[in-house]
Amino acid sequence: MVALFGFMFAYIAGYVTILGTDPLTALLENWSLFFTVFLPLVLLGIFVPSIGEEPGWRGFALPRLQRQYGPIWGTLVLGVLVGLYHLPAFFTPFLGPITLSGFVAFVLTAIAGSFIYTWVFNGTGGSLLIVILLHAAGNAASGLLTPIFGGLGYGGWAATIIDGGALNVIVFAIVAVVLIILTKGRLAYNS
Repeated sequence: MVALFGFMFAYIAGYVTILGTDPLTALLENWSLFFTVFLPLVLLGIFVPSIGEEPGWRGFALPRLQRQYGPIWGTLVLGVLVGLYHLPAFFTPFLGPITLSGFVAFVLTAIAGSFIYTWVFNGTGGSLLIVILLHAAGNAASGLLTPIFGGLGYGGWAATIIDGGALNVIVFAIVAVVLIILTKGRLAYNS
């Protein structure tokens, strides 16, 4: 459940915190997009980019970084690498056009999100299949919710927080801190 819906619930919680119940109403009005957009994006996302990235990030790098630095520092290092790795994508239509604030928000979100990946990876005994699904579902949730919530017509400080990427940073940082506290810094890691 966490792998398929965890990121979606985090995004929804963040938007509801800022915009009230409007995001929930928009989701109910567009419920069919769950089947026509979200699930197809998950399926596509398994093959592009998740299956191409996760064997390297979680299958190779994370176990070594955790052994050497522990789960928190290993995850921080990996999160920075994941964020920087995506820099070329900001020069394409997929993540571009590049802005400094947008890239910084992306890297900070990647760092915070890496704690979720580490916790799921460790908690499943190192299952690459589950983190591949998590990655695909996270991208699909963003692909589904961004257009729906972007059409809500918000402005002012909400636009600054949401459109600048700060909302993602805040939401995933909160989740990361909660995971660190609940797992006493172990993130389900067994050496």
